[in-house]
Amino acid sequence: MYVILMYDIEMDKQGVKIRKKLFGLCSRYLHHIQFSVFEGQLDRSEVRALENSIRQLVRASDSVILFENIYDKPPIKKMFGNTEDQTSNFI
Repeated sequence: MYVILMYDIEMDKQGVKIRKKLFGLCSRYLHHIQFSVFEGQLDRSEVRALENSIRQLVRASDSVILFENIYDKPPIKKMFGNTEDQTSNFI
């Protein structure tokens, strides 16, 4: 399935550490496309593993949004401004 993930972490002392860990976690599963936004293809077990890791990491004051598309194709993407497509290196 195609997944888009974005997060917003409260930037207090603990939040700096959480943000760094969350960035690393997301980078293992997905492609980093913009600040705190990731996208990519995952199977169901990878999505569940990612979700479980996120639940253990984030706090109630943090926000993570995960969009799942049951189709294998990504949604239509329109880019404006800096249009360098970071996802063009997908194999």
